[in-house]
Amino acid sequence: MSDRSKTEAADERFAIALTERSLPKAEEALIRKILEETNWNLKHAAMLLHIARGTLYSKMKKYNIRRPL
Repeated sequence: MSDRSKTEAADERFAIALTERSLPKAEEALIRKILEETNWNLKHAAMLLHIARGTLYSKMKKYNIRRPL
């Protein structure tokens, strides 16, 4: 399997249905979904989102996303 196919397969696994057409809401929903799917492994979540871990922290703060107790 090529690297491109692996990336496409991973990206499809995190597809979500959106109920609104707001980009910030879509971004927040995707971040929450991936955090749940990775069991809140921030390093892995950031890798799947193709962003730096620091950027993920910033976005979590922006959307008030906190790990459930």
